[in-house]
Amino acid sequence: MSDATTVEGFFKDDAALTTLNLTAWITKNVSNITDFCNGCSNLTAIYADSNNWVMSNVGDYSKGANVFAGCSKLDNFDASVVDVTKASTNGYLTESESTVDWNVPIKTMQDMANNREDQLLTNVYSKEGYRFEDGV
Repeated sequence: MSDATTVEGFFKDDAALTTLNLTAWITKNVSNITDFCNGCSNLTAIYADSNNWVMSNVGDYSKGANVFAGCSKLDNFDASVVDVTKASTNGYLTESESTVDWNVPIKTMQDMANNREDQLLTNVYSKEGYRFEDGV
């Protein structure tokens, strides 16, 4: 996931999603995180490694709006603050070191689209994180 520049609406309205393990996601190039988890009403925890999870390229508020709108089950949720400012381990994310099994085959975004939550929770990563492919 290290080359991705947008994760806009990635998990939007996924009411079945309860936890996210983003510890292997390297987000230094992400500049748009709008609606990332918007509407994930049953999401209770998001795990991230603060060394990999970097939101410094999301400068414009319009590219970081409503990231956590409707995620009322997250710890310390504040409905008045649902933007990119809470997309950190000082916000709604829980610090956790990467727990990646490097022996698991690379999964593409199409694989994830077919069964997103299971693949995130079982750490199906490549050494570079998720691989984005053209047309996916």
